[in-house]
Amino acid sequence: AALGRAVRTPAVLTSAAFLFLWNFNPFSSSVQYVYMVRDMGLSDQFYGTMTSLFAAAAMCGSLAYGFYCRRVPFARLIHLAIVTGVLSTLTYWGLTGKWSACLVTVLSGVTYMTGNLIQLDLAARICPPKAAGTVFALLMSVSNLAILTSTWLGGIWYDQLDALWGHRAAFNTLVAMGAAFTAGCWLLTPWLRAAGPVDSER
Repeated sequence: AALGRAVRTPAVLTSAAFLFLWNFNPFSSSVQYVYMVRDMGLSDQFYGTMTSLFAAAAMCGSLAYGFYCRRVPFARLIHLAIVTGVLSTLTYWGLTGKWSACLVTVLSGVTYMTGNLIQLDLAARICPPKAAGTVFALLMSVSNLAILTSTWLGGIWYDQLDALWGHRAAFNTLVAMGAAFTAGCWLLTPWLRAAGPVDSER
């Protein structure tokens, strides 16, 4: 009964919509791999190095978040999550070769993990105590659904756009689309505040 009441609350429903939009990004790692290895001619080994570099940058973003997350009002952190989510995607517009790939990967790793931790913080804040574990798992399932769906659609769209406009234009279009979906989270911030999980004083 507690679970049924929880999943129908405005806070949970609005947060689920926020998490879905933030994670729905057709510009996925699969598209990055195809573009960098097949279309740019970079090696699999180089792509693997970039994956490791992304993970290291994400770790730095995680450590930094631990220092300021409780010092900054959560309402500002929500906006920061959207900004960093958009930036983590838009940085790939600057991808032109190996050196730019290194810079883009570091910037994307830090910004992506910052936004990701804030959305996890949001999910944890709105979980009711009586059904916290299950509600949090449901919200993570929503995030995973958005990731899987957008990865599938991103692969289809990349092939179609590639056939029409070429590699570079198709890649940049998916980058713009991914940033636009993340930016759409701003439309939900008034409902988040009204529902309760976002409090400018906390």
